[in-house]
Amino acid sequence: MRYMFLLIALFAIIGIASSAELKNTVTASAVDGSGANVSSSADAAIVINETASGILLKDVEKKAYKPGEVANYTFRLSNTGTAKLTGIKVVDDLLGPIAMSTSEVGPGEFAEGTAQMKVTEDMLPGPVINYAVATMQGAGQPLTLNASAVFEIEAIPEILITKLTDVSSADIGKEVVYTFTIENTGSRTLYDVRAVDDKLGDLALPKTTLAPGENITVTKNHVVTVEDIEG
Repeated sequence: MRYMFLLIALFAIIGIASSAELKNTVTASAVDGSGANVSSSADAAIVINETASGILLKDVEKKAYKPGEVANYTFRLSNTGTAKLTGIKVVDDLLGPIAMSTSEVGPGEFAEGTAQMKVTEDMLPGPVINYAVATMQGAGQPLTLNASAVFEIEAIPEILITKLTDVSSADIGKEVVYTFTIENTGSRTLYDVRAVDDKLGDLALPKTTLAPGENITVTKNHVVTVEDIEG
């Protein structure tokens, strides 16, 4: 009978990978009237069950970005179980490995991390969604958590031109220098950029493609004539 009990107990311990045994022994002792010592011991054991669980949260700072802007991400892994989580690694499919504040979190604790990504035109038309996977060990077993975040891309084409002169007034025959600045104030690359002045004609631009935020400057000289006044 004792042999069968030992076999059953051994099978139960091996089969519960997420459990631990708490065993304690009590001993009672006494001395009788003749001075003889007597004692007795008894054991008791309970199985402590551990649960390995957690939550991975991933957030992006804004709901929409323009090409050229930087998207800021935050990550938070919380231990919601009773077992310590160890060997924590977080990898994002677009951002790569994420540096977390710690690789081990106890019950009720958390680890945090941040990452950045520059938004580019090749992400158009959007939305941009990326996934993070956290792997770790808990209660003697592997645990995997997943999270995702998404944002839209604002694609707005805009152009701005400014025109300045080197003087505020001029006599006939006087040469005036005009300075033109053309800027891409939108969030998409502009192609075939041209500038035509109703008096000066086509402006010779140094380039005809402007990325978001890029600008070019060109100057053109003009001699004031009577026709300018009459026109």
